[in-house]
Amino acid sequence: MRDTIRRLPAVLAALLSVTAIAAPTAPRDPGDDFRVQLSQTMMQDSNLYRLPDGIEASALSPDDNASRDDVMSRTSVSADGGWQFGRQDVEMSVNADANRFSKNDSLDNTSGNARTDWNWQLMRDWSGQLGGSYGRSLSGFTNSRFLARDVLETYDYHGAARYQLTPHWNLNGQARVSNGTHDTMSRQQDDFDSQTTIFGAGYLSGRGDQFGLEYRRTATSFPNELPGPATFASRRYVDRAASFNMQYAFTVKTSLQGSAGYVWRGYPEGAIGDFSGATWNASLHWEPRSKTRVTITQWRELNAYVDAESSYFESRGTRLTVAWLPGARETFAFEVSNEHHDYEGFDPASLAQPARRDSLRSAQTSFTWQPSARLALDLAYAYERRSSNRALFDYDDRLLSATLRLIF
Repeated sequence: MRDTIRRLPAVLAALLSVTAIAAPTAPRDPGDDFRVQLSQTMMQDSNLYRLPDGIEASALSPDDNASRDDVMSRTSVSADGGWQFGRQDVEMSVNADANRFSKNDSLDNTSGNARTDWNWQLMRDWSGQLGGSYGRSLSGFTNSRFLARDVLETYDYHGAARYQLTPHWNLNGQARVSNGTHDTMSRQQDDFDSQTTIFGAGYLSGRGDQFGLEYRRTATSFPNELPGPATFASRRYVDRAASFNMQYAFTVKTSLQGSAGYVWRGYPEGAIGDFSGATWNASLHWEPRSKTRVTITQWRELNAYVDAESSYFESRGTRLTVAWLPGARETFAFEVSNEHHDYEGFDPASLAQPARRDSLRSAQTSFTWQPSARLALDLAYAYERRSSNRALFDYDDRLLSATLRLIF
């Protein structure tokens, strides 16, 4: 439960980033309560606005000087700390990025995020977390043909509690309130408010394997949405999902992590757009050698890009990730994926068009070298090819980045 909450900001950052090859952040050294990191990243993007071949950015952007390709500079400062007071643990992190574009300078922006968590423990059987987070990022262009600067701010307040019923069984619950706001008037109809509650029970075996049952309910509304036709008066929806989760180790070097369940999505004020069906994901982890790690992941899930929350899709795909650590200072990683996106939500602006269907193939390779505890260099290259039955969403993109990090 705690790991799921902590992974959320990383997931949101990956979905939000318009030029996303993120530099890795190493965990703090044991006994180090506070750490500051400075970094400078240079990125070259061959298709910044994610446009099909033959379409120039200046033809769709309000900026007459808009360019398909660009070089971006990102100067970042971050700080994170953790303090323990008896059984209580407080974790804090904050980072700010100055993003500057060489050609598309109208997109220049300041992004960043902050997070605070109190990981509490009461007596022997009760534990949990209370916290909040804030994020600010340039909205992506993958699902919007709005080719101008739009900054999305997200807020998240969350809490979790866990009761250790027996040495092997526990009961747990979570609650989260989140919202997102766009600073551009033409995108404010995509502002959202969301409330999620989760209840579950978990089992920990004597050998460390974990199994659990979970029920989740999410209600999302769009306070600034424009009224739709009578058959779809509002994009407000309610999600309900029941799932079985597991982490099981076959051997010391081979393990399986995944979940399987069923999702119901309904639109209380709409006659169409509802969805129900099985969802699942499974990741097989294998370490053929002490310095080589292989992960194969397959999934079928309902997803949405956080800057266009109402436009959800059924995602089916496979991902292969290989990491090689030849020495204590170097890490090579390679990832390929193949995804299919079937957009299920009703789009009032596209009544005359068939439902959107996308196929996404991507590959990414990265290299990290840390010659000392205070200095690190990250290099990455990514390729993405998206095919779609909607002409404006068919594109390919190449992204190259280099990051120098100083750690204090």
